[in-house]
Amino acid sequence: MKLYKGSVLFEAQVEACGNSYLVIYGRHINGYFCCIPDWNVGCEMAEPSDTYWNYESLRKTKLNKEAAKAIVREIAHVAEGLKPQSKTHIGEVVGEYLAPYLPVSEGYTDNGLFYKLALTVKGFSDATSSAPIVMHEGKAFVLAWKDIVNLANEAGLFEVTE
Repeated sequence: MKLYKGSVLFEAQVEACGNSYLVIYGRHINGYFCCIPDWNVGCEMAEPSDTYWNYESLRKTKLNKEAAKAIVREIAHVAEGLKPQSKTHIGEVVGEYLAPYLPVSEGYTDNGLFYKLALTVKGFSDATSSAPIVMHEGKAFVLAWKDIVNLANEAGLFEVTE
């Protein structure tokens, strides 16, 4: 027997066609894979962005066309948000990737720096709620809600005006 190192890049809950699919997407010695345990589905996959090949691979399973399309789109969407871990990263990290997140907003600071705001995916790992993320120049900072309240307080948001 030979042992190889594989890794799960993310798990995502996908709602499609009135059903729910827990999609486990990862990497192994020969490339990528996708497992959907509740549906007894497992197959080889390509890079997350190769939606054509991944759709064709999922269509060889018992999934219908619309479910396969939705799952492939979500795989590409989630993988697009995975960022290599920076040295200053704070928060939950799996392997070298930031935990899956949902984009919320983006903008520029007063001094012209570009940033993105997001939320971690609720239920990821042991998380029971979403946490805010601030991203800038390849760095991702996962904040505690109490940090947000403290920052709002320091900014005078809670000051009573008469």
